[in-house]
Amino acid sequence: MLGHAEVVGFLFRLVRFRRLRDRIWRHIESCPSCQARLAGREDARRVLFRADDAGGLDGLWPAVRRAISDAAVKPVPASAFTAAPSGRRNAWRWAAAVGGLAAAALLTVGIIRTFMSGTVRAPAFAGANGGLRIEYARIAGQTAQTIIVREKNPDMIIVWVEKI
Repeated sequence: MLGHAEVVGFLFRLVRFRRLRDRIWRHIESCPSCQARLAGREDARRVLFRADDAGGLDGLWPAVRRAISDAAVKPVPASAFTAAPSGRRNAWRWAAAVGGLAAAALLTVGIIRTFMSGTVRAPAFAGANGGLRIEYARIAGQTAQTIIVREKNPDMIIVWVEKI
């Protein structure tokens, strides 16, 4: 099971919006659980070196090579913020992503079906056989838009009139 620091680290790697990422970083700086997962000063010193230690521009790349090889000998402990995900974790991430996409697609289809299930028909029917017949509709002396809706119940017809 993932702990608090792992979830926060995952969110930090996932989020690309600067403001939200800054908020997550402020949390990491103030949370003792998240702080414990960060590399300490000694771990960072093993990987870094000062420009003065390089001995000028001529000695810069050999010094960088030495620092990298020294860091390779002394591994820095993995944390939730720097560790590469394992194959099993990648499989769960892909499964979660596919599941999320499938859930979003089902939700979208459900919403569309809910809103599209109503039957709205234009006033194309006029009743010679006793049905509804609207010649015109006016609101405040001006022609109005008329919408006629037939419900599933044959005895019920809804007439909506609004200003154009």
